[in-house]
Amino acid sequence: RRNFLSKDYYLPLAKQMNKIIALHQPSRLIDAGCGEGYYTHHIKKENPTCQVYGFDISKEAIEKAAKQDREIHYCVSSVNRLPYRSNSSDMITSLFAPIDEEEFHRVLSENGILLVISAHPEHLIELKAVAYDTLVRHEHKSLSHPKYVLIDQKEFSFTLELVQPDITNLFNMTPYGFRTAPKGKVRIEEKQNLTVTAKFIIETYQKHR
Repeated sequence: RRNFLSKDYYLPLAKQMNKIIALHQPSRLIDAGCGEGYYTHHIKKENPTCQVYGFDISKEAIEKAAKQDREIHYCVSSVNRLPYRSNSSDMITSLFAPIDEEEFHRVLSENGILLVISAHPEHLIELKAVAYDTLVRHEHKSLSHPKYVLIDQKEFSFTLELVQPDITNLFNMTPYGFRTAPKGKVRIEEKQNLTVTAKFIIETYQKHR
């Protein structure tokens, strides 16, 4: 994951995320399931006066993130029991990470914002076409919770021109890296050039009550 993200292939997504964050101007933000802190780093970089926090269940990932950014408050935590005070955060970002609606609601301040970025059903479809004989598109599900109001939803996409080992690195950082049969993995590893569409659904929710 670090090998792929460090080349900034997903920088357009980080920039789009920061455009949305800028609209709400949070003074305190939590990046949920932050991993090694790629997006968290860009949040802090573009919002230097904001207090930025990040958590992840992986101790190893948090240790790597903390070494990179001393100004960001990182901790190891489950999404289901956050170590933050109630009504303490203006915004929570969740990129490809599990969401606990009740716990996020507890931590968000009044009218706080939950920014959710998830993979579009057509995300990396060219990569999947190499690995699988039959393509199955997953169904996107928005949050359906009475304590949140969806205030904005948009699609965002860009194209990646990939070569090895980045093709394999990208594949391995997706869930398909664990689920694919050996012959599919071999096809991925043998692919030397590939144009891939990165496509996302970006949803902005506001704490309702």
